[in-house]
Amino acid sequence: MKDRSFDTLQEAVDVLSLTLNGPVTLEDREHRLLAYSKHSHETDSARIETIMNRQVPDRVIEGLWSSGLLQKLNQTDEPIRIPGIPAVGLGNRVAISIRQQQFVLGYIWVLELEEPLTDEQLNDLKDMVSLIRAMLIKQQETRFRRRLEREERWRHLYQGTETVAEVKRRFQAEGEPLPERGVVVQFFCERTIKEEHEQALSFISEKVKSRILVTFAMLIDGKWTVYLTDSLKKPLDEQVVKHFIDQWIRSWNDQFSYANVLAGVGQHCSQLTDVSESFHQAEKVIELKGEFAYELDKVYYFHELGFYRIIVDSVPILESETVQTLAAYDQKQGTELLQTLEAFLDVDGRNQAAAALLHVHPNTLNYRMKRIYELTGLDVKNMKDKVSLYLELKLRRWRNRVE
Repeated sequence: MKDRSFDTLQEAVDVLSLTLNGPVTLEDREHRLLAYSKHSHETDSARIETIMNRQVPDRVIEGLWSSGLLQKLNQTDEPIRIPGIPAVGLGNRVAISIRQQQFVLGYIWVLELEEPLTDEQLNDLKDMVSLIRAMLIKQQETRFRRRLEREERWRHLYQGTETVAEVKRRFQAEGEPLPERGVVVQFFCERTIKEEHEQALSFISEKVKSRILVTFAMLIDGKWTVYLTDSLKKPLDEQVVKHFIDQWIRSWNDQFSYANVLAGVGQHCSQLTDVSESFHQAEKVIELKGEFAYELDKVYYFHELGFYRIIVDSVPILESETVQTLAAYDQKQGTELLQTLEAFLDVDGRNQAAAALLHVHPNTLNYRMKRIYELTGLDVKNMKDKVSLYLELKLRRWRNRVE
């Protein structure tokens, strides 16, 4: 097998099918059909639908993701036996990914109709992967180059590093339509979204889109950046965008449950010049949510940040006597009076809620608040003092974070 050569992918698949004595399907990394062998009357509905639609059915992909089999397949060069999943019409298979280093180029699927493949047949399958890999790389070189060029165009658009005229020229030169009115959404994972996850990210973005169109999605500085438009070419509804985000995060956590995902949305874009501003606003939302997770838990849009919008660009502030006194006492005594005061203000002075937020007994909270009053004379019922202190504590936290 190693010494053979083929003119087409179809020829390679036909030979492999005869060698393994079973139906063979070849897909690209996005599960689009590239070539398939003939099959007898014995097959399954998943294969029939894949051939008819030139694409693996979504329910099959979701079933493989949910079981963790597709992730496992993406991380090895060895064949893997896939037990049947009757609920999605999938029979028993052997599958192997076609990878160039860590990048998945495609997949080969072999139905096991009667007898399991022998060790010799599994080795023949591995040998064929080497041959098909070379053919796919040659076939997809142009596609990869175009993808990189497209990413470069969008990167300039997002980051505002070129004039509108230059951006238009780039898009028009490649025949790509200019973005319609939409919005920039970014996702960031605590453990960083990596390039090897890009296939999963693309699948998730497509899976949850509903009324929304994912015009383009790419990784920028470790953030999965998505430009959304409305499928009916209407202004995007905020609730629809938020539903997309909630569904996306839920789908991500189904696959990678080890870390929290932050999401941010910029302003809605009605013209090309708005895209860069929307991009940077989405970045700011994620940056602020990274520090103020509790306060901004359900905030996605930049305009929902309230006064937090000014924190990033705020000038240094002089600390009030109250904050200075409590900070000095905390440092000397090893207490947490400043943290207690901030939590108390977060929940608008509700003792039980503040105690729960700090994970302390209500009596402990009452003792701390009494000590704060003894040290500073602070009147927590005075609105002016409460608002001033609340803003100061948030600004102080942000300043200490970036220093």
